[in-house]
Amino acid sequence: MPGAGYGLDLDDHLPRRLRLEQGGNSKDVFCMVKATMADERLSQPPILVYPQCFLPATQGFFNRINDTNLLVTASLDQGRCEELSELAENIQKDFPHMQRGVAYLRSLMDGDRRWQPLPRLQFIEAGPAASLGLGNLQVGQPPPPPKPHRLQVVFHHQPAR
Repeated sequence: MPGAGYGLDLDDHLPRRLRLEQGGNSKDVFCMVKATMADERLSQPPILVYPQCFLPATQGFFNRINDTNLLVTASLDQGRCEELSELAENIQKDFPHMQRGVAYLRSLMDGDRRWQPLPRLQFIEAGPAASLGLGNLQVGQPPPPPKPHRLQVVFHHQPAR
């Protein structure tokens, strides 16, 4: 945030119960809006979109995502199985090249199919749990503004005939 937010009016739409717990922190995340990319000033005060007080709960959630061996199982009622069977038959008649889709629809109705544990989310393991944490994201300084381009006008005259 420009100047670490000193002197800026902030639109902080934080619930009262959270506002009493935290008085603001350098790890708060704000949304800053400009009318155009070339503007040097904001078109509205920065809006607090992610307060620092949510950080422990969010990091705990990311760290617990892959700690499961649960099997997701589902059961379909008879009416839904009939609808899926009719859909598979119609697709097979109208679109014979869509055999994989038909096989998938029929596999949904199979009550004896093998279930596997949920796969591990690899991008989570490479994310906040593996690095310094979600709140330590550093965007860095913006690039310097481009130097003004000197306008050169060249007139071309047609030779007289």
